[in-house]
Amino acid sequence: MVDRALVTERLKLIDDYLRLAERLSRNARKRFIENPEIHMLAERALHLALEAMLDVSSHIVSARNLGPPQSYGDVIFRLAEGGVIPERLAHQLRPWVGMRNVLVHGYSKLDHGQVHQAIRRDLSSVRRFCAAVSKLL
Repeated sequence: MVDRALVTERLKLIDDYLRLAERLSRNARKRFIENPEIHMLAERALHLALEAMLDVSSHIVSARNLGPPQSYGDVIFRLAEGGVIPERLAHQLRPWVGMRNVLVHGYSKLDHGQVHQAIRRDLSSVRRFCAAVSKLL
């Protein structure tokens, strides 16, 4: 059974972290890249939002017995197969799973300009994920 309180709390965290990352990315690209206080905080906020998204996804996959995922990317597609999110949205979220991996494992070679661009370009798929999960509740 899906733990509504846990999922609701994580969805709120995702929203808070995305708002912070978006606010910080309003800085000009050059300032974002050159100021560690800005890019490090934005990158950490993005990382935590993506971790919370994957936590929610894993929880729902487990609670609904959608099968054991083989990877973080797979957990998103399990949600689509289970009718929790549209398949198209799963494909749109896949790059964010990759971004999470870069933030966690590729931190020493992180391109702050690419992170800035990713945040500014489109976090709407992560927000649509939250909306779809909210409907499930």
